[in-house]
Amino acid sequence: MPVHDSKLMKSRRLLLALLWAIVAAPAALGQLPGAKLNYVVPPGAQAGSSLEVSVDGGDLNGARLLEFSHPGILGEPVMAPGDEWIKRPRWQRNRFKVTVAADVPPGVYHAWFVGRYGISNTRAFVVGDLPQLAESVGNDTPEKAAEINLNSVLVGRVDGGKSDCFKIALKPGRMVVFDCQAKRLGSRLDA
Repeated sequence: MPVHDSKLMKSRRLLLALLWAIVAAPAALGQLPGAKLNYVVPPGAQAGSSLEVSVDGGDLNGARLLEFSHPGILGEPVMAPGDEWIKRPRWQRNRFKVTVAADVPPGVYHAWFVGRYGISNTRAFVVGDLPQLAESVGNDTPEKAAEINLNSVLVGRVDGGKSDCFKIALKPGRMVVFDCQAKRLGSRLDA
């Protein structure tokens, strides 16, 4: 009988250890951080161009790349040279160089961050065939209005309570359409 009791005790211990592992595993997994991508600025580029974008979010550590849903769009981390303390190059936090091949068709694509804590959620990234202009600083009065061209894309950021002013050369009788795509690209801006 003692042999039988010993086997029963071992199997009970094994069963108890197995149950403990099943119960504890989800709690341990819940403690791991996960990359979260809040925005990519500017949120697009002209086909056949390269530009530097900034990203923001949570747990965006150990950048490997900014990945896109089209193989013709590449995002590589911008690296800073090493200094006297850290000899090897390191990622300039939140900065990527994005290159869009000339044959990428205009459209909305997905971008996501790949880093130490895995793959983030996606954000919209627009590829167009029009020149892209960045918003200028200090254009907050009509006297300081920034000049923009027709048939171009203006990329900017809205700061609560502030105004930005722009001027456009127009001809009489010509209709101009402004298309603000903020909401369609995942922004909370209601233009």
